[in-house]
Amino acid sequence: MAAFAKSWRRVCKMCDCDTWRKEPLIRILMIGATLAGTGMIVAILLSSPAGAEEVCVKYRKCLNIDQFKCEIITRNSFINRVCYLEANTIIKLKDTYYHHCSVKPETMMEFLAAPSMGSYYNKNIRSKPDGTHGPFDCRDHLIPTVSIL
Repeated sequence: MAAFAKSWRRVCKMCDCDTWRKEPLIRILMIGATLAGTGMIVAILLSSPAGAEEVCVKYRKCLNIDQFKCEIITRNSFINRVCYLEANTIIKLKDTYYHHCSVKPETMMEFLAAPSMGSYYNKNIRSKPDGTHGPFDCRDHLIPTVSIL
């Protein structure tokens, strides 16, 4: 049983969000693949679209991001993914998604083209360590209507 638990934790770390917890079919297939020792099947299942994609955003609920334009960021170790739809932006920092509101298109273009996305994010987007809200903090802006799962 301990070997199964260790294998199961390794498979769960492959997930990008909590979908495996909420989708019974995927959970059953993952358990079956883990028990059979075929982890590659799990990777293929998780990378193929199986319905709505959701991300669980810190300080908010899980959001459906099917209509967002998402980019996986490989040139930065701090910023892993950026998803945006009009002024609605979700940024994955390490393993955590953060929601930013009222982000102007030119800010998004500058951010995506910045030589150092981490420096640009820290200087122009994020809230400050002293508690000062950043310019796109959703606590200070109207949160755009997004389908919440």
